Amino acid sequence: MLTLDRLMGSPVRWLENEGPRSSVVISTRVRLARNLPGRPFPGRASASELEEIREEVLSAASRSAYFGGPLVVRMEEAGPAAREVLKERHLVSRAFADRPVGRAAVVGDRESVSAMVNEEDHVRLQCIEAGLAP
Repeated sequence: MLTLDRLMGSPVRWLENEGPRSSVVISTRVRLARNLPGRPFPGRASASELEEIREEVLSAASRSAYFGGPLVVRMEEAGPAAREVLKERHLVSRAFADRPVGRAAVVGDRESVSAMVNEEDHVRLQCIEAGLAP
């Protein structure tokens, strides 16, 4: 299971020179953004609404096999070093890390699948792999 300490102490997987056509392409990333019906967009939501949305999304993520025992980081509980590591690994955006209240990052065991909860949308899913991954 991925922990914050393990994440901070390990190399970035998508920078490994092992993916297809990695001599030409550093990484491949796909992002998908979605919003929950009947909920205000994160930019319009109150702190309590953001926290409710976060917990609803985290509950769903915990049941998903795609994350494989995810690391869940509630951003207001993450220190500056942890936020910086998440930004440097492209797991969260700079703006997301700078506005921590009601936000969370969900990182799958291999770091290839991750999600930001309450960035510009309620859920921003991301898959990032080394090289020109299909």
